[in-house]
Amino acid sequence: SGGFSERRTTQAKNWMWMEVYQTLLDSFKSDNEVGLKIPHFEAAIKDGTLPPTLAARKLLDIFLKK
Repeated sequence: SGGFSERRTTQAKNWMWMEVYQTLLDSFKSDNEVGLKIPHFEAAIKDGTLPPTLAARKLLDIFLKK
């Protein structure tokens, strides 16, 4: 039926994006430079000296080599 087919297509697209997210996250976390910074940024977030959004941006910049 049409409803089943639509749900199946939506599910397939969701699986595709979950695979993309997981692969990117694995690659991100296994990056040497990122890995060295994560503990420092997490500590700074805990201390309240670094906002989480800025920490994320800095880690992404390192990962993307900007």
